[in-house]
Amino acid sequence: MQQSSLLVSLPEPVLYHICSLLISPFDLLHFGSTCKRLRSISSPPSLWLRHVFSWCEGLWQWIEIPEASHPRDWLIELFRSCCSKHPKTLHSCHLGSGEEWIRTESKQFRCMLGMLRYTYADRDERYNPTVMYRRWIFDIGLYHRIKPHINFTSENFALEDAALKELVELGQAKERDLRLEEPRFSNLCIKYYIKRIKSSRVDWYEDLFSSGPRGSLCPLLLCPSEVGYTSEMTGTAGVATLVSIVLAKYLSPHCFDGKITLPQMVHMIQKACCSLKINLEQLLPVQRQQWKSQPLANSVTSMAFQGLPSLDTWQVDLDELQINLHWKEIMLQCSRYLEENKWLDSIVDNIRVKWRHALLEEIRKVLEGGEKMPRTVTRINLTDCDLIGGDNRRQEMAAAAFISDIGVLVTWQLVGKINF
Repeated sequence: MQQSSLLVSLPEPVLYHICSLLISPFDLLHFGSTCKRLRSISSPPSLWLRHVFSWCEGLWQWIEIPEASHPRDWLIELFRSCCSKHPKTLHSCHLGSGEEWIRTESKQFRCMLGMLRYTYADRDERYNPTVMYRRWIFDIGLYHRIKPHINFTSENFALEDAALKELVELGQAKERDLRLEEPRFSNLCIKYYIKRIKSSRVDWYEDLFSSGPRGSLCPLLLCPSEVGYTSEMTGTAGVATLVSIVLAKYLSPHCFDGKITLPQMVHMIQKACCSLKINLEQLLPVQRQQWKSQPLANSVTSMAFQGLPSLDTWQVDLDELQINLHWKEIMLQCSRYLEENKWLDSIVDNIRVKWRHALLEEIRKVLEGGEKMPRTVTRINLTDCDLIGGDNRRQEMAAAAFISDIGVLVTWQLVGKINF
């Protein structure tokens, strides 16, 4: 109590400086919730705008725009939006003999997961017309093991039928996914959903799934650029992401000086990205004839020097706000940014890697318990989907569990909900 009083009694410039050093917006929120004085000192828009621009880099075109004008309230609304989209995955798993897996996730984890989902939003939009619904990241869950008694590290581990049934339900598998109606699968039973892959002790997070640019925090996600950056698999959405990064850097000073509000800026970026994709899709056929390799990257360079597209409606918004910025200038900067990063897909992947690494820190707390000694982690597949080494190409949900002696990480990917 005395230490708290000493903190509050510090001069305002010192407290403001402390606020500016806080890395996470959650730390700033907690700092400001201590008392009225600290709430007031931690509320200046300049403090919160720094966190907003860090959190939303490269994601401006995908986020649902909060209505609040103050950056603090705007970010809180964004956090609530991320947390509200919680799929109906299990909150507990009862494996018998007293062992339970109880879900344990902080709001901070759910918020970061929501941001990671935004980085794959373009993948969710790209699916076959026969697919009703798809989520590249359906969910990621963390569980504590209560009274653990099953040794998952044993290559010959065996589970009782009740435990198998619980794990299958945890993986969100459906009976029809085993295609029991087909003669060649008539002998299959529910236990074939569950498959042990392997155990790892040192650097399990690299051994069981890669966390590099071509890997994924969620092992079920096939990284869009796994076949190489030259493929430009991010498409026009990748170009829009590039443009959103550059536009935010140009417009951020106008937010800091109060010339435009945060919702106005995000709306302008989304409007520009939408118009750009429409114009770019019209230009691409010509660009593909001219450039057999990396037509999108070359389109950016062509647009930079030709001043295309003009996006007149977007320019009107800038003129009304008396902001002197022209599309050619934006595209020239995009061309330079693209040259620095070598490949279009690498720009998008860098954003994904940022959030995968942020989540990995939270995951290690649950699976490793904060201890310096490494724990053994075992991966088991909870479905038989091809994405994780199974044999069923029609599986809707792909899921896997990563199990230590104290905690569990479960990942789900809805590869496509189709009417069979």
